[in-house]
Amino acid sequence: MPLSDDSINFLKYAFTETKDLAEHFLTVVTAVLVFSLTFSEKIANFSAASTWVRISITVSWSSMLLAIISCGIAICYVALSGGAASANANPASYWPIMNKGIFWLGSGGILFVVGLLALLASVLQTSWKH
Repeated sequence: MPLSDDSINFLKYAFTETKDLAEHFLTVVTAVLVFSLTFSEKIANFSAASTWVRISITVSWSSMLLAIISCGIAICYVALSGGAASANANPASYWPIMNKGIFWLGSGGILFVVGLLALLASVLQTSWKH
């Protein structure tokens, strides 16, 4: 049975663009987390850092880790919505699933920004100390 126009348009635009965005976002968040972990001693000497610097670095890494998890959840929901659309389901059955994926993707974005701000705060605290 051929796909309906709604399913074709969903798969061509909404599904593809959201999936690509989620995959690229996951790559960026992971790279920034690995970069900050690798150069953590350059950012702040963790063993000699003040309590506030340790807290801000911990918040940063935790936020970025949660952003990665949130993005993984988003990719799962997007894949489920694409599967439902590929099965020629009713748009009312795959759009709510896609909306959950978009919610998790947005949550990951917010967590990533929180992580970047916390990392910036730790860098500024360290530089002001010296």
